[in-house]
Amino acid sequence: MIKFLRKWLKDQLSFFLWTYIPIILTVIFGIFMAHYFPNIAMQAIGVFFVLILVAVFCFSR
Repeated sequence: MIKFLRKWLKDQLSFFLWTYIPIILTVIFGIFMAHYFPNIAMQAIGVFFVLILVAVFCFSR
């Protein structure tokens, strides 16, 4: 039972790290870019989002 709970907790933590952390980083980067560089914010946020997606898909498993 403890082994099952430990594996479940590890899977949940992994899911949290690979799902919510990139979303939070993208939002923080988007706020920064929109505030300081409004002229190029949309393009930079799009590039950042695609790079984060590639990193997650390449390194998550």
